[in-house]
Amino acid sequence: MNVTNWMLDRAPDAYLYGSLIASAPYLQEDSRLTVWAELYASAVAALNAGGRAGRWPGKLVMHNA
Repeated sequence: MNVTNWMLDRAPDAYLYGSLIASAPYLQEDSRLTVWAELYASAVAALNAGGRAGRWPGKLVMHNA
């Protein structure tokens, strides 16, 4: 049984901050919401940047055919 996935392995902070943002309606105007939103955006940006770097690990070089 698999208890994890690629995103949880690579960006557990995105799950954490996304969950905290989702809890906002229940916490009723918690002042930490903006902090969590910024941390979530940062985690997602880092995940996206890492994904792009993994697809193109080096510089692109054009060769004449």
